[in-house]
Amino acid sequence: MDTVTILTGATVVVVLATVIPLLKSGVWWIRFLDFPRVPMLLMGLVLLAAWSLHPGVGSAARWWAIAALTASSGVHFVQILPFTVLHPKESLGPRAEADSAKLRLLVANVLMTNHDSSGTIELIRKQAPDVLLLLEPDERWARETEPLHEEFPYRLDVPLDNTYGMILMSRLEMADEEIRYIVEEGVPSIHARVRLDSGDWFRLHCLHPVPPDIAQDSSERDAELVSVGREVARNGQPTIVTGDLNDVAWSHTTRLFRRLSGLLDPRIGRGLFPTFPAGLPAGLLRYPLDHVFHSREFRLEDLRTMRAPGSDHLAVAATLVFQPEGLSAQEAPTPEGQDQIEAREIVQEQANNEPRSPI
Repeated sequence: MDTVTILTGATVVVVLATVIPLLKSGVWWIRFLDFPRVPMLLMGLVLLAAWSLHPGVGSAARWWAIAALTASSGVHFVQILPFTVLHPKESLGPRAEADSAKLRLLVANVLMTNHDSSGTIELIRKQAPDVLLLLEPDERWARETEPLHEEFPYRLDVPLDNTYGMILMSRLEMADEEIRYIVEEGVPSIHARVRLDSGDWFRLHCLHPVPPDIAQDSSERDAELVSVGREVARNGQPTIVTGDLNDVAWSHTTRLFRRLSGLLDPRIGRGLFPTFPAGLPAGLLRYPLDHVFHSREFRLEDLRTMRAPGSDHLAVAATLVFQPEGLSAQEAPTPEGQDQIEAREIVQEQANNEPRSPI
């Protein structure tokens, strides 16, 4: 196989992988192509260089390939740009002069089959969060994290052996705790009100929907995100939504969720903060699947990812400051055009198990 054939084949793959995810279909392999925007951008730039430098390619074929790859790379770049320092920050830093209450949040997908619970407990104690969310714990993980109970007097445990268990622990008072199965039996979410040290309350939603894969499309995940987004908007209260959403920050579904909910993404203007798979040596090849979204009453003091011993996800630690007196300074996303209609269709599609229109 000659070089031109290889370049042509790779170019076709990159262009198709750019165009296909623009469809609004919930078919699993179409939605999976939402994920590798960064690798596709890097591959497109490499191919652009290869086509430009290859001496044996006719001018017409070369320029068609260069035009297609330039357009493809532009699409990927536009998707990723908000998650770079080139874009203005969406979540602003705290106002030093304002009264405030801090919230330290730690979210860790522990990997159910991981047996390094002692390393995880050490990480938790080092980070000293006010609120801790563990994802994928089973009964063994619930037992092995019992030493943390004294430090976190408020807890809600949903250990499961299907990788969708959850444990929520809090140093702060919790109320109205609720375990819901919004879309699918065996896939819980946790919802509660949490009281800050300042006495202010906020709503917390902890999610871990099922990802699109060869066994199912994205309808369950999308319906869960849309349902919670609409609930956040109806409540209109200070809110944080967090967890392993099994969706990337730039996907159509996540952006729809944010417009419906009006929640801010602290990644915007700061970086990708990718979390999965943790084992890859290059951060640009990981996907940002673990999220912390917040309402305008909060400002962001710190956001970071870190190794969670034995896990295939990086943990996410966020320090948020409750400063509602300055909420007008932060601009929240709002619904556009057909967003509400699409949201109803997504929920109805999942309820009726109907395929989503691809346009």
